[in-house]
Amino acid sequence: MPPKKNSAPTKSQAQSTIAAKTDLTKAQVASVFDALEAVMTQSLRAHGTFTINGLIKVRVVVKKATKARTIMMFGEEKRVAAKPASKAVRATVLKRVQDVV
Repeated sequence: MPPKKNSAPTKSQAQSTIAAKTDLTKAQVASVFDALEAVMTQSLRAHGTFTINGLIKVRVVVKKATKARTIMMFGEEKRVAAKPASKAVRATVLKRVQDVV
C-alpha cells in the first residue's frame, strides 16, 4: 500500500530523521526512545506527571466513580450502571509546540 500524502512519519522514519540530524546511529536513537519511555512510565507511576520542557506535559487524571442511576432518554427511562473510579492519561502540548501551529 503506498504511503498517504501529508501523513505523520512512522516510528522508523522519525528515528531515521533524528539520527540524520544528530550524530547518532538509528540504534542509538531507538535506545534513547526506550529510555525515555522507561523514565516517563516511572515518573507517571511515582509522581503522576512527566514533562518534556517546552514540548509536552503528560499527567495522570483520576476519574471519579459514578453511581447507578436512571435517566430519561428518548422518552424512556433507562438504567445506567455504576462505574468504578479509574485513571486516565492526559497529554498537553506546551508553548513551543502551540507556537508552531
